[in-house]
Amino acid sequence: MNTSACQRLNVLLSVLAAIAAICMASPSAQAATKTWNNAGTVWTTAGDWTGGAPVNDLTTDIALFNSTLFSNQPNYGNTSVSGIQVGDGTTVTGPITLTGTTLTLGSGGITIAANAGTVSLANSVLI
Repeated sequence: MNTSACQRLNVLLSVLAAIAAICMASPSAQAATKTWNNAGTVWTTAGDWTGGAPVNDLTTDIALFNSTLFSNQPNYGNTSVSGIQVGDGTTVTGPITLTGTTLTLGSGGITIAANAGTVSLANSVLI
């Protein structure tokens, strides 16, 4: 192999190694869980959630409702979320009504634990 071909091969291998390192360092995309904390009623208000409000898209966050009493019922307005989870299987949750204009759910769908209270979904929910 001549010198020019060896240099090109070395450059190619260096580029491939750099790409592999970048790919391995990137975090995998996985839905984060955001927990409703009863501080208010507006879905998009960061302070109404532990960990900030869920991102308005179909892949980023799971909205968790896991309280024994929902003193403030959430109004989702017109939003999207990866999924909704009511209860964690340990906490006996109180009844909850999710209201708003349109709630669109991604692949996370709706999970309701066996010991969850009554769950009511008002208005449009698209799955």
